[in-house]
Formats: sequence, structure tokens, C-alpha cells
Amino acid sequence: MLNTYSAWTYGHTVTDDNKYINFDEGSGEIISEIEIGAYTLDAYVDAISNALNDSGTQEYAVSVDRATRKITISASSSFDLLIASGTQVGADAFNMIGFTLGDLSGLTSYEGDSESGSYFEPQLWLQKYVDFKDNVKTTSANINQSASGAVEVVSYGTIRFMECNIMFQTDIPQAKGSAIKEDLNGVDNLRDFLTYGITKQPMEFIPDIENPTMNITDCLLEKTKESSKGVDFKLKEMYAKKYAFYFETGTITFRELI
Repeated sequence: MLNTYSAWTYGHTVTDDNKYINFDEGSGEIISEIEIGAYTLDAYVDAISNALNDSGTQEYAVSVDRATRKITISASSSFDLLIASGTQVGADAFNMIGFTLGDLSGLTSYEGDSESGSYFEPQLWLQKYVDFKDNVKTTSANINQSASGAVEVVSYGTIRFMECNIMFQTDIPQAKGSAIKEDLNGVDNLRDFLTYGITKQPMEFIPDIENPTMNITDCLLEKTKESSKGVDFKLKEMYAKKYAFYFETGTITFRELI
């Protein structure tokens, strides 16, 4: 069991509907495209940087504030972000990046006005928790024993897994000082997170939200109680524990991505 509150960042999937960045360095509109794919937050930041630098004439730096999940785009000279007036409005990346309030112009750096992607924070610390470092499996292992008795293990590496049960997820208001954090959309937030998870897209696990830059692990949902392949889920109301309207996932497993 963890004694810290944890979280996941997720939802950075780029398609034809949200891949464009329209900007202007002073000589007219430039159309940049983020490569289609599913990303973790850090990888998405890198993908934005690659798109801008591939199409622009100056060097762009893209970063994310882990405390706020807001993305900043900077360059050595001023540029404009054509959030509302770009040619690809409606198929642009600005909403996912976190720019929602209209065109930005005349500066060398812009920070998003909203968080990038989605964020799920369980209302209680994770139960039945097994850390990635404590759940390691060898892939495609063969054990060979020579005539002399020497043993050789041939494998193609190891995979690490994390297990947990997300419990006490509820919409019910909580008393002051309760270990269960109040979230009036707690159940829907869990459903949204698992609905994304069963698509097998990458996400980031943050074991301690008070230290959001520490021990971040890229992972995907590997297995649920309903599916050994991690493609189904079922929330269980905690009737047996006398907690009506409180839900749990049962043991779910996440696989580290390398």
C-alpha cells in the first residue's frame, strides 16, 4: 500500500482531427503537423517541439510545468499562435496543448491557459499496491543446463508491472479531514480513466502527487479483473464492505513502457 496520493496523466492521442499547429513568424502562416500517434505527456511535448522545428525557421523549445500540466512554447524571436484564425481551425492541436482563448501574438513565449490532456487522481491512496520494481518478469526465458550441471538463463529482457486496487471512489461529499478526497465527479472520473485505459494507449503514473516530477513511469493498462488482456473493466460497488455508492476496480495491472 502507498501512503501517498497518486495520479495518472493520459489522453494525448493525435489524429487527423487534432494534429495541426498554425503559427506565424512574421512572413505569413506556417502550417505544422504533429505526427499521428498516442503519446505520454512528455512524449507529446517532444512531438510538438519536433513539429514546430521541422516547419519553422527558428528554434522552438517546448516544456511542461508538472505542477500545473501547462505547456509553454518559446523561441528566440517573437511569433504568433493562430489559435482562432489558423487555416486548420477545428482540426488543430491547440485545445489538447492547452491554448483555448484565441490568437496570441507579439511575444517570444506563451504558456497554455489550461492543462494539457487528462488527469486522474484517485480519492484515496492505492490499495493492494505492488510497485513496478517489485513485480518483474523475464520475457521469453529459456533455461539450459549443461552436462556438468551449469545452468544458463537465456532471455530477451525483463518487463515490470504495477498492481493496485482503486477503492473508495465516490461522488459523495466528504467530511473535513477525511482520508478520502472529495470529488463530486469521482465515479465518472474513474470511468473516463478506465475507458481510456482499455484502449491500450500510453499514460504516465505519478506515485506521489506532492512530488509530480519524481519517479514518473510510462505505462499502459495491462490487465483488469474482467480481462486478462486489459480490454474490459467493471466497477464494483462496495456493498459487502457496507459502503454503498463507493466503488472499486479490483486488482488492475499496469505494464511499464520502455
